[in-house]
Amino acid sequence: MKKETSSVVRKEQLEAAMHQLETSVRDMFESGRFQDYLLMLSKFHNYSFNNILLAFAQNPNISRLASYQTWRSLHMQVRRGEKAIKILCPIPYQYIRERNRTDEKGNIVLTAAGDEEKEIIIYQGVRFRIGNVFDISQCDGHLDSLIEIPADNSESLKEAVKKLMDSDSRIMYDPKLMNGSANGFFSPLTGEIHIKENMPALMTLRCICHEKAHSILHGKEAADSDRGVKEIEAEAASFLVCSALGYPQTLCYSTGYLAGWSQSRTTRELLQSVNRIEKTSREILNWITNSTDLKVLE
Repeated sequence: MKKETSSVVRKEQLEAAMHQLETSVRDMFESGRFQDYLLMLSKFHNYSFNNILLAFAQNPNISRLASYQTWRSLHMQVRRGEKAIKILCPIPYQYIRERNRTDEKGNIVLTAAGDEEKEIIIYQGVRFRIGNVFDISQCDGHLDSLIEIPADNSESLKEAVKKLMDSDSRIMYDPKLMNGSANGFFSPLTGEIHIKENMPALMTLRCICHEKAHSILHGKEAADSDRGVKEIEAEAASFLVCSALGYPQTLCYSTGYLAGWSQSRTTRELLQSVNRIEKTSREILNWITNSTDLKVLE
């Protein structure tokens, strides 16, 4: 009986978390706090956008999250009586099914003996369970950041930018941009990223991240998609990357436009968009940290 009760409770907690997630994602866009959530995600790069939304809804003052055991391993102690923050923990699974083999026309394939030929299909998916984490404000102890952030136009940041451009032959300085207002652009036809030369190192880094996001998200197949949406996604990904590296940023688009854009989309579409932004920013961060000496701010 106790086991059945626990199962019911877990199901109710999961349903409540899913409902809270749907409510939070729309509120994020319509309240004009999208930048706040992106900044929060940049600090919690080990957590998904969905879990940041859930955690923020439960405690708007979060600054660093970890499980009880992780805090203990860092010699931090969660104070007695502190309420856990509920997040979604993905659990991959797979199952095997046997079915009749069919040809390209959908006809069942027979063996030489006239029996129906079988094939094994492996199905994969993800289910979720509720996990508990705590904010650092709920713990006793102290942690120091060991990451030193280069100055906005330091020699080390200039060197990092050079290494990024050397690591990808599709990224290049374009003399034609020198007298224009654009700092760079991505060409879906060639896959090239064109950057204005002689900008401060941080501006160049931000431009590279923005155009790199376009290259990942908006290739030839996305040529006809909404330009405003593409700019939102690329700008948000760039903001996330630079913020995660320790450089304060400001989003370059109107919160009014963002709210209007979100109103014409379902909650599922909004979640898909923010998850695309999150996935893209992680890919760019991995590229940067693997190609340069820049580190994600801890």
